[in-house]
Amino acid sequence: MTGSRHPRNLNVETLADAAYLDGPDAVRAYTRLWEGLTAAALGPVESRALIQRIADDTGG
Repeated sequence: MTGSRHPRNLNVETLADAAYLDGPDAVRAYTRLWEGLTAAALGPVESRALIQRIADDTGG
């Protein structure tokens, strides 16, 4: 979901399949989902710190 903030269509890939979605309701639902995921994600610096803490805690 890169590019336009309000995409008109999207491609959803899974382990076994892919789907091209262009229905406005489906696109809106996936756009909201993506925005929630990106809002919850750590930034690059925080991600590196978390990975380092886990590596330190597990002897990695």
